[in-house]
Amino acid sequence: MLSSKAFAAFSFENKNIEDTCSFSPTACLERIDAALASSPSSNRIKFDLLQYRYVALFNLQRIEQLHKETSQWLERPNLPVAFTITVYIYFAKSAMVLEDESISQKYADKAIALLKDMQQAFPSPIRLIELANLKMQYGQVDEALTLLTNLEQKFINSKNAYFQMELHGNLGHITRELELYDKSLGYWESASYWAEIYGNKQQQAVIFFNQGYVYQLKHLYVEAIEAYGQAHQLAKEAQDLAKLNQANFRIAQCLFKLGKLQQAKDYMQQVDIEDLPFVDHPEFNQLQQEL
Repeated sequence: MLSSKAFAAFSFENKNIEDTCSFSPTACLERIDAALASSPSSNRIKFDLLQYRYVALFNLQRIEQLHKETSQWLERPNLPVAFTITVYIYFAKSAMVLEDESISQKYADKAIALLKDMQQAFPSPIRLIELANLKMQYGQVDEALTLLTNLEQKFINSKNAYFQMELHGNLGHITRELELYDKSLGYWESASYWAEIYGNKQQQAVIFFNQGYVYQLKHLYVEAIEAYGQAHQLAKEAQDLAKLNQANFRIAQCLFKLGKLQQAKDYMQQVDIEDLPFVDHPEFNQLQQEL
């Protein structure tokens, strides 16, 4: 057992880690590894740290590592509900990327059921965004859109930058999936505004990247290149190698569409395939052949 003084000291350190994880997933992992190595035996603290770790791994697209680490907790009994939800969500997300769709769906359903139960007991707008995100990813688009638009209306005057960034980012995703591209761009613009206030450069990189992708879908390749360029710079500052390489690859795709073949080749040569997320490999290989 920790003394009250020791527990208070470690809780303060845990709050510092939470602040770090709000701004940089790369720095977050470094702090968490050090904290886990020296942490007391308190399970509550360990589970808090692991939840931050799994979010950071996902944000940095370290999918195989995330899949391996979350899988060890899947069938363990008597875990905290919040931790179990996080494990189910990020195991399901990683399994989807690794193309194990049936197992991904199984644990997404488990997470959705627990989120609904928790929402009834302890209502939370952030948890509702997580619920909507899962529903969207697993085909329940109408339900997800209803959840998100209701939150948008209910919290229209909220100044919580993290909440607004997540809300508008998810609305950007779902409207893109519905091919409402102009609406999607508007939501990504709002998400960018809130992300700048929040101060997380890695998330700013993700938002500019998603803006670029919508422009690319609209065949507005010059605008897409500009957005991807901003994503590249922010990802570099945030030490997010996955997003940096994704941005280079998408710029190459757009340059190819514009007929600028040598420039496209130059950007393709800057892509490190080891750091490019697995999901992009088929399109990367296709473009290599076409060039």
